Amino acid sequence: MKLPNQDLLARRFHVIMGKGGVGKSTVAMALGLSFAKQGLKTLICEVDDREMMSHAFEVAPSYSEVRELQDNLYAVCIDTQSALSEYGALKLKLKALSKLLTENPLTRALISIVPGVADLIALGKAFNHERERNQSSHTYKWDRIIVDAPSTGHGLTFLKLPLVIQDVVPSGNMRKEADEMWALLSNAKRCCIHVVSTTEEMPIQESKELWKALDMLGLSAQALWLNKVVYSEHSPVSLALILKRLEQSQQLQNQLWLSHLLEQKNAVYEEQLKQIAKLEIINGERAFLPYFPTQTPTKLRESISYALDALDQQKGEAHV
Repeated sequence: MKLPNQDLLARRFHVIMGKGGVGKSTVAMALGLSFAKQGLKTLICEVDDREMMSHAFEVAPSYSEVRELQDNLYAVCIDTQSALSEYGALKLKLKALSKLLTENPLTRALISIVPGVADLIALGKAFNHERERNQSSHTYKWDRIIVDAPSTGHGLTFLKLPLVIQDVVPSGNMRKEADEMWALLSNAKRCCIHVVSTTEEMPIQESKELWKALDMLGLSAQALWLNKVVYSEHSPVSLALILKRLEQSQQLQNQLWLSHLLEQKNAVYEEQLKQIAKLEIINGERAFLPYFPTQTPTKLRESISYALDALDQQKGEAHV
């Protein structure tokens, strides 16, 4: 396991992107746990209704409310309707008027029919959390905010929305919000965009395309995560030595089984290296998550915590 460098992790706003199924939520959880271990008050924003964080930490579902997962770690599952009401109350100041407008059937129909409106509201809620301040000290409420963005194509549309608003809205509150959102997303000193992939051919190709598409938008992806990495514990020389000793063993059944297992694992490792080599054109910080066997969200969280503890002991990179 290897995390991005501390310079990138010092950004307050983190966006996790990638093809569906590559482990974006796993990366969001790993970052959240890592920040929390450092005493940083962290919020994970889930832009879907899976409630993975609530399941993983065995707390009540968010239902658009911020939930404490453990010390210094919180999560919110962004619900469009609730986010719209919250935004209305923030801008209109009067809750009654906000409720009248945001719960209007026409408003709801507009959200469901017009492309991008729901995503804009979700992005706006994450943005509002980024600028939240403590009432007493006026310091930022959150030390780190992690946005678990939609999958590749949808995710690009999600991040592009402020530009769309800038093109069609010349002035007013919405234009101001779009300008401020884009200023955050496009500032590599304030925001770190993470691209997640596995070491398979299709996710690798999509990650290259996503990295390029982000660059064309004017957004700089800075960290490339490779998830489900299988580490080889044996060099070719040590593997050959092990196989030779197995051949001399009297336990033929164990010899054949273990020999096949070691060869298979080494073959997987070699194939990973071939796929990873295709990413050389991407000039970004590399991060790795080990392969965790298929398990429940709770067990996955426990495995990540164990890996982070091992990482602290290794001071850099841990093989688990």
